[in-house]
Amino acid sequence: MAYQNFDVQIQNLLSIDSTTLSSIQDSLDTWMTNGAKEITNLMPQDMLNTVATESSAFVPNTGLTVTTYKILKVYRNDGTIDQPCRRVPAMLRGRVTDPDDMNYATATDPVYYTEPQTDGTMKVIILPSSSASVGKVVYATPPTVDASSGGSIAGFPDEAEYLVMLYGAIKAGEYLLAKNEDIELLSPILVNLKSDYQSGLGALYGRPQEARAQ
Repeated sequence: MAYQNFDVQIQNLLSIDSTTLSSIQDSLDTWMTNGAKEITNLMPQDMLNTVATESSAFVPNTGLTVTTYKILKVYRNDGTIDQPCRRVPAMLRGRVTDPDDMNYATATDPVYYTEPQTDGTMKVIILPSSSASVGKVVYATPPTVDASSGGSIAGFPDEAEYLVMLYGAIKAGEYLLAKNEDIELLSPILVNLKSDYQSGLGALYGRPQEARAQ
């Protein structure tokens, strides 16, 4: 099925002309990519599993650097199977290496924690340590959206994809309102778009949700 590009869909939703669309074209990619991040963070677990990716194996105590990932699961192979890791606060990293502590990490009961890095990324550390690449992270990465090159997001659930487009339309409408662009036309359109967005989030979860696109 062929879809109109996202920018054209947003143009139609906001009832704006081509000149106005061109004035916000560069920003649409940013708004929709931000929307994809928000929707990914709000997805229920079962939906996140459909967009999940598993990392390559890495040395546990060396860690894996993550950027825009939403971490779903962490594993450490004990030599036979991948054991799920329980998350602990970074402040307990010393205790998990103490055999007398209740938080002690073992090959069959491993732990992980995250450490913020100076470049804004996060590092996932798994314990107990190992010189072998036995650690894995399952994560969801929000997509980068190009609003002018398509009307779908590869691998993204349809109902979540539509919300990303609505998020972009809302941000575009708010930007145009701030510039006093056709206030009488845009104001009621924005009210309806925000209502549709909240309803869509409610359907995503099965209950009403509050989100930043309001």
